[in-house]
Amino acid sequence: MSGYSSELAAEILARLEAGESLRSICKDVHMPDESNVRRWARENVEGFAEPYARARDLGLDAMTDRLLEIADDARQTDDQTAVQRSRLMVDTRKWILSKLAPKRYGDRLVQEISGPDGAAIKTLIVTDEERFALLRALEDAVMGRREAGS
Repeated sequence: MSGYSSELAAEILARLEAGESLRSICKDVHMPDESNVRRWARENVEGFAEPYARARDLGLDAMTDRLLEIADDARQTDDQTAVQRSRLMVDTRKWILSKLAPKRYGDRLVQEISGPDGAAIKTLIVTDEERFALLRALEDAVMGRREAGS
């Protein structure tokens, strides 16, 4: 099924907001292929792009809530296999969140050493001669203001 309908779009958006993956949603018999849904978003079919982006973002919040549930599930503490599985589930979701929304869920250290919007930090190499020239110019400017103000 490749045709857009507002009913399908509404169901897809609601399920994305709840944290369900697009892949999982599109496995249902009555749903279109993933590629078609992504095309609706890419081509902004009937204004689908913005609600789709918002639903994906809200789905990240739902995923965060699910992480807490998995981590706090005390029933699994005695079974080592269940504990390892829960750890894997938490670690996988944390990794996904850090990659999809690094500003909200990423490692702070990475954000602090990157430039605006994750861009590379620009560096400027200044020679000693250039540094001294800048200091002399600054000193001259300060001294010139003092003399003019006197």
